Amino acid sequence: MKILFSSYTYAPRIGGIETASALLAREFVAAGHEVILVTESSARASNSDPFEVVRNPTFVRLWKLLRWCDVVFQNNISLRHLMPALLLGRPVLVMHQTWIRNVAGKDAWNDQIKRALLPRVKNAAVSQALSNDIEVATEVIGNPYDDRIFKNNPNAPRERELLYVGRLVSDKGVDVLLRALRILKQQDISAYLTIIGRGPEETNVRVMVRKLGLDQAVTFAGEKTGEELAEIMNHHQILVIPSRWPEPFGIVALEGIACGCSAVGSEQGGLTEAIGKCGMTFENGDSQDLADRLQTLLTDSELREKFRAAAPEHLERFRAQAVAQRCLTLLREVSGMIILSHPTGNENVRHAALAFAESNLLKQFFTTINWSSNSAINRIVPPALRETLRRRSFPKLVRRRTRSMPVREAARLILGAIHLRMCSQLNFLSIDAISATLDRAVAAGIEKSDGCKLAYGYEDCAVATFTAAERCGIPRIYDLPIGYWRVGQRIFLEECEREPEWAPTLTGTRDSYDKLARKDEELRLATRVVVASTFTKSTLSDAPYQRPVSVIPYGAPSSAANAIPNSSDKLKILFTGSLSQRKGLSYALHAVELFGDKNCELTLLGRKAAEGCRPLDQAVRAHRWLPSVSHDRVLLEMRRHDVLLLPSLFEGFGLAITEAMSQGTPVITTAHTAGPDIIDDGVDGFIVPIRSAEAIAEKLEVLARDHERLRAMKIAARKKAQMHSWENYRHALVTMAREVMNT
Repeated sequence: MKILFSSYTYAPRIGGIETASALLAREFVAAGHEVILVTESSARASNSDPFEVVRNPTFVRLWKLLRWCDVVFQNNISLRHLMPALLLGRPVLVMHQTWIRNVAGKDAWNDQIKRALLPRVKNAAVSQALSNDIEVATEVIGNPYDDRIFKNNPNAPRERELLYVGRLVSDKGVDVLLRALRILKQQDISAYLTIIGRGPEETNVRVMVRKLGLDQAVTFAGEKTGEELAEIMNHHQILVIPSRWPEPFGIVALEGIACGCSAVGSEQGGLTEAIGKCGMTFENGDSQDLADRLQTLLTDSELREKFRAAAPEHLERFRAQAVAQRCLTLLREVSGMIILSHPTGNENVRHAALAFAESNLLKQFFTTINWSSNSAINRIVPPALRETLRRRSFPKLVRRRTRSMPVREAARLILGAIHLRMCSQLNFLSIDAISATLDRAVAAGIEKSDGCKLAYGYEDCAVATFTAAERCGIPRIYDLPIGYWRVGQRIFLEECEREPEWAPTLTGTRDSYDKLARKDEELRLATRVVVASTFTKSTLSDAPYQRPVSVIPYGAPSSAANAIPNSSDKLKILFTGSLSQRKGLSYALHAVELFGDKNCELTLLGRKAAEGCRPLDQAVRAHRWLPSVSHDRVLLEMRRHDVLLLPSLFEGFGLAITEAMSQGTPVITTAHTAGPDIIDDGVDGFIVPIRSAEAIAEKLEVLARDHERLRAMKIAARKKAQMHSWENYRHALVTMAREVMNT
């Protein structure tokens, strides 16, 4: 993630916020994230931090930083940084370090604005006491201490009794501690106090020491930090935090406890949580109560040892790395900005969801079935249905951000698996009806969401989604997996005249007027259109609404590692996909006939697009036919064949192209696929005109006649597929999505 770390105060100033900011920012960088820290502290310091520090940025500079980042982490709320972040729509996590009110306990005008903005951000607090005061849903995380520096040295002599570390200001209660020390002196209890720190009240504190007759019992050591402070702590028995005001937390308590001190602190606020079972508390401002606690500890070494023994367990959750990881978990949650939806979740959809999840951009993924292959029910599902459901499983990173609506889709799949054809008669179980229901659910989710910055939808299931997103001012990305419908209808009508017997397989001609109108409405509502091929992009010139189009080709599976086998006497030809005329099946069959059935073996891999098509029924009887196999088996079949035929008339991409090439199988395809984007004609495959069985037969003859060329094309096809990885697809998709959100 690119994290803009907002800390209104920072080094060289000394304090809890400054300490926590330095530790957390360093841990964020160590975890592999990019961090820029922005602060209103103008004082310069030698920057040894592993991140850039921007001090007192101009509005323009701050605006650029906000556009750069994926998420804003505010270590205590600051309106100057928060308001422009919200204007830009950046996700924000606010770590509350102190109370939202002034020192008099009243809400000033700026405090009222802060409270009004809290529901628009993710809130975390350093203590439960602070969380209770904020009055919005808040995660309690705690503050970190530097466990590399502050640790117990068992060999250090603890010759000093009491230690105070902090600013010398009235609300820190040093006067309360001095009066308690005088009470101990009057009771003949010897105790020496070291005061570390400076501040505007230092002169008054020194005067008070003299007036109380404590000159010999109090030492002023000035400001100390880091290893020098840890060394001093290891020489003291008790750390006192005598604050008059309710401390929100108290990192100094953790530092003292880590160095072997017992801690005594005022009981209001978050100090109680910082001290835990490693010390005692007293009533704020009550010197007598403090003196009583100090007397107990000074005279009971076993109690001090008990507190010291409790330290390791108590400190574990406050180690810098542990606190940073809890913060990063929340940052990942809050940074999700994209709502993605698709009813079935095919291969490219799975990679889209994974791309956004890996980049911490995925807010929620809506689908019908979110299957787990590790579930107990998976073992009792029929094999055919199990393979279908396996394709509905998603990576763990996606699963936890997935909302599924499985009932109707599961019923549709089960009825199909047991070969009941009633789904087509039951409208509510049709894929169109299921998609519409999912679409409405996504729209409702967008309207309820505070953090959605982008709606990503697919053809036939995005009208309601995009309508809701438009109302909310959210940009819409429309993923068009196939060419524009008007071009397809024109091609299909022509084909029905050319090959009337194959007309039943052209199911796209049966789409209703309402369904086609919804396609145009989806396009009208889109902010950006994403397609997988230049062919698909070219078809959009016929659309009534012109939108910016990004061409992002799909990826290929990992290339096969087996040696390229020598070709046999017969050319092994594979056709895979829906057995329909949209895929140009009649032209593939005619080409094989022209080439000569005796010279080749043809495998048809895929389900029939329709029943009652005479030439299709004849084809599946005449040739080897595999109606449905697993994806692994598909890849195996590709490796076993010499060439893949995909003479599609109308395609969006043609995943079979990159899949076959990854297995070392060259492809013969048309310009109405992604072929021209992927294939070097004559090198790793061939591009032929649509509806030309003669051109296909000619290329088959070339491959059958020249085995050396066929082998070279197989090697070239595998190399080409390696250049079109799914990783490249995911990277391009994320880059495009960020561009749309930033526009």
